[in-house]
Amino acid sequence: MRQIHDTSLVFIHIPKTAGMAVVNAFGLDHQTSDHSLTSPTDLQLLDSRFVRFIVFRNPISRFESAYKYSLSMLHNYRGNSVREDILNHGLGKDVNQFLSFYQDKVQRLVSNIHFVPQWYYYTKGKPSVMLRQEQLATDIDIVARLAPQHFVGLAEKNKSLSPADVNTKLNEKSVETVKQLYRNDFFLWNM
Repeated sequence: MRQIHDTSLVFIHIPKTAGMAVVNAFGLDHQTSDHSLTSPTDLQLLDSRFVRFIVFRNPISRFESAYKYSLSMLHNYRGNSVREDILNHGLGKDVNQFLSFYQDKVQRLVSNIHFVPQWYYYTKGKPSVMLRQEQLATDIDIVARLAPQHFVGLAEKNKSLSPADVNTKLNEKSVETVKQLYRNDFFLWNM
């Protein structure tokens, strides 16, 4: 979680949901600690005097983005189980093959920070405002009004790219698997 300067506004950053763009929109730099929900500071931000907001993303596009991001970060693989699996098991060519690899290792996948269900951040962070990434250009105004002195504007950041020879689109079978794996996220996203 991240307090927006000295205001009562707090951002709950779910990885791969435009978090870097959101913190930059308020004149802040992204930090890896933004993904935290359990530090002593985070626990203080759960106090009722704070307005917590979260950006939620379509679980299908978030999964595909998390896969692309993992591919783009393979040079920094140590300590990241998903990146190690991609390298050790040749999972860097097709998101469907990647997902299939985890059929019997679901906990290993969803414990990776970029694949943790969004539901987790929602239940732990207790947001009072939920924005959608797919309409963030307009939704951001809801929270920008709470800290107008710090709002500098929204710009796209950190878009994950992948090599042209990699399939990053889930097929029908994989979409159904993701729907089961992230069923609470789909419920939250109202799908």
